Amino acid sequence: MIDGRAVTSFILLLLLATALVVAARRGRLLAALVVMLMALAASWSAAAIAVRADYRDADGFVDCWPYCSTFQDVIGGKRPQYDPIRPDPTPRRKP
Repeated sequence: MIDGRAVTSFILLLLLATALVVAARRGRLLAALVVMLMALAASWSAAAIAVRADYRDADGFVDCWPYCSTFQDVIGGKRPQYDPIRPDPTPRRKP
């Protein structure tokens, strides 16, 4: 089954690449990069503010699996974790 987030990420990547190609052909690559960098900084800042203000449990992305809301997934900037990381139960011996 195709994951909706993967499709959305792929479409956004295509839009970003298209915008950069169009900007390069028009001689405005530096301006496009500056605008994209500002948008990225604004989104990171908004996520940091949401976590610090505890807006809609934004800081819950750390321990919400498997019941994370879409908002927590976006703030956490992570893909869903299908298998929790567990330590190896067998001890290792040094040779």
